[in-house]
Amino acid sequence: MQPRKRVHTKKSKVVQARSPDVIDELVENDELKDRQKAFCLYYLQRYNATWTYQKAYGADYGTAKRT
Repeated sequence: MQPRKRVHTKKSKVVQARSPDVIDELVENDELKDRQKAFCLYYLQRYNATWTYQKAYGADYGTAKRT
């Protein structure tokens, strides 16, 4: 008889729901430049600063990783 295999289920990461008010407030903010707003919106999608910097500023990976 073979020993039973143990299975460990991986917990999934759940992104907390964001209020539409937060996004509206960000879009209406006059103190931020357009690229800064884009950075914030992209960051809320993935929580990955390197990817976000690349998308918002059109930078390559090396530049985004250093900033």
